[in-house]
Amino acid sequence: MTKIRFSQFSECESMDLKKLLKEKNLTSRQLSDLCQIPYSTVNDIINGKRNLAKCTAETVWKLAKQLDLSMEELLIQEEKRISFELYKS
Repeated sequence: MTKIRFSQFSECESMDLKKLLKEKNLTSRQLSDLCQIPYSTVNDIINGKRNLAKCTAETVWKLAKQLDLSMEELLIQEEKRISFELYKS
């Protein structure tokens, strides 16, 4: 499995979890199974229906660990995505 590091993303490019999963050859179902998080939760996070910052620390930690990111890196990128969604219209 290829490791994707946070530093590979430019500051202005928001990390897309779907893109990251594709580069790691993972599906949302596989990520769910590996993290032992309900599929509906993972799917909602990936599709922007659930705010990662409102998830438990355990959920964020499991996702970050599996994606080879720190919790902070994952949450910062989620915050950038939400900010972009608010102002893109």
